[in-house]
Amino acid sequence: MLLQAAYFDIKRPSTTTTGNVFMMNGLAHYKGVELAASVEVTKQLSLIASTVFMNAKQLNAASASTFGKVPENTPERTASLFAEYRLQDVPGLALSGGLYYVGKRAVDNANQAFIDSYATASLGARYTTKVAGKRSTFQAVVDNVTDKDYWSTAGNGLLGVGLPRTLKLTAKMEF
Repeated sequence: MLLQAAYFDIKRPSTTTTGNVFMMNGLAHYKGVELAASVEVTKQLSLIASTVFMNAKQLNAASASTFGKVPENTPERTASLFAEYRLQDVPGLALSGGLYYVGKRAVDNANQAFIDSYATASLGARYTTKVAGKRSTFQAVVDNVTDKDYWSTAGNGLLGVGLPRTLKLTAKMEF
């Protein structure tokens, strides 16, 4: 079992748009905790979980429209849970699944609107074998298996559409 915890306290430049002008807007302050755990439950089953709890505020007191507000596209919480099961009867074959959560986020630094939180799920299979004497891995992953519609990002006056159900195929051969 591996348990990890991290505290962060970061100040970095913030930006804003006034009219059609993109400019600096003082600092944004991000502080919070990130927690992660990974465990081999059995020889076949692995679990990995992580979460972030964050408090973020803009610090430019000269800008009443943004002071003390949440920076755009910054969730208070994110979380993920991932599992992998290695089939004992089929050496080299592993099945996996993951859940991913992102909390609601401001669409702009003035917090005029928020986009909803979302959760997506992924399913996958990986097969490791030897091809021509070389270790080879073939993998298929379906992200957003429920084909959920969601906003993946917000900022600079734009919203990003989350990917639809997506199949990724990879092959790797070690030399």
